[in-house]
Amino acid sequence: MSLALGVALMTGVQLAEARTVTGSGDFSATAPAPRTPASGPAAPGAASPDASTSTAPTSSADAAPTSPSSAVPTPAAAIPAAPTSDSSSAAPSTQDPAPAPAPTTPSPTAAAPVPAGIPVGFALPRLDVQAPIDPVGQVDGELEVPEDIRRLGWWTGSAAAGGSAGTTVLDGHIDSPQGRGVFFHLQEVEPDDEVVLTVAGGATVTYKVTERRSYHKADGLPAEVFASTDQPKLVLITCGGRYDFAQASYDDNIVVIAVPA
Repeated sequence: MSLALGVALMTGVQLAEARTVTGSGDFSATAPAPRTPASGPAAPGAASPDASTSTAPTSSADAAPTSPSSAVPTPAAAIPAAPTSDSSSAAPSTQDPAPAPAPTTPSPTAAAPVPAGIPVGFALPRLDVQAPIDPVGQVDGELEVPEDIRRLGWWTGSAAAGGSAGTTVLDGHIDSPQGRGVFFHLQEVEPDDEVVLTVAGGATVTYKVTERRSYHKADGLPAEVFASTDQPKLVLITCGGRYDFAQASYDDNIVVIAVPA
């Protein structure tokens, strides 16, 4: 079942519950950045009716996931055993054996940094929201969304989590005929809410919410939503605004920005 067909099959009650509040509910810790027109190879295009997000920049199409590699300590070289003498030619020793060296106390080391890695789990602790994350790419220049509303997508053209720079992009559904999606609750986040990502291997990376904005889908998302940055940033994207029954699509996208806590 396509996403567009799935939305069209929603009941009136579900659609009424799924409509979101826009405009006055948005917030930003900083002044809004200037919008970039959705034109040229670097600007995202408008989302299709069956997708939950607008497209990612076309210049990032089919990009392999880039995760800054963490420094891995080189193990100390093994100390070779002392050569043994041939008992048939060596004279027996009459000296006492040398005393064993005193044990050394290892010097304290700095805490290891959180490793960069592929995000596999998502949590909004204050709202008691949790979900697994799957890697997603692009189809015809548009960002994919997992079909299962209980799962989120990590765009493989964006940065992995836990690195020292780059933008990590997650998308997800707001709802479907099966009910509310994981990102239905993006309309409820508040400044400084924690977002916790679990990465492959089990480490966690914690962010705090700084902004929530709404963008009209027809205009596309600004390029800076997807652009890589000198500082790590997390971007969460879903649908919002008025539901258009004729187009079986929401009018807007909701974008939440978070930075490392």
